[in-house]
Amino acid sequence: GYGNLMALTSQGYLQTDPGQIAHVSWEYLAEHSNGLLALTGGLAGPVGRLLADGQGDHAKAALTRLAEMFPGRLYVEIQRHGLDDEARIEPALLDLAYGHDLPLVATNEVFFSAEDMFEAHDALLCIADGAYVSQADRRRVTPEHRFKSPEEMRTLFADLPEAADHTVVIAKR
Repeated sequence: GYGNLMALTSQGYLQTDPGQIAHVSWEYLAEHSNGLLALTGGLAGPVGRLLADGQGDHAKAALTRLAEMFPGRLYVEIQRHGLDDEARIEPALLDLAYGHDLPLVATNEVFFSAEDMFEAHDALLCIADGAYVSQADRRRVTPEHRFKSPEEMRTLFADLPEAADHTVVIAKR
């Protein structure tokens, strides 16, 4: 598993053109999936992006493909940062997970350690992108993109306790 993870990481960064987000092909992922667990990636993952774009059939196909690559090792990732698109696609993610008998996992994309670091992080994003805090059309995260305690995550996902439970299952695996 570790060797496959290193191969995927290396391929993603070494074979991606400068300025692009590191990625690997579906074929390369399939060739190097043994020994690895996979999460669907929330809103930024292939399933979430397709759902957000209104391409439900393609999202289902992507999930099926991932499930075939990672038999018994794929988790459908649910995130709640307060983003409209996350809330909009969550019902479809739940339907896909339950329809394919795949476990859910609650995750939180962390960009800073505590809520009081939000404004500083926001300013750093502006510096990195050459933007201004006052600009409406710029990269942003929310105050919810902070490190959350297990108790906060359990509260946030109280309606989906199995999603929080699966974080422990993944850690043990």
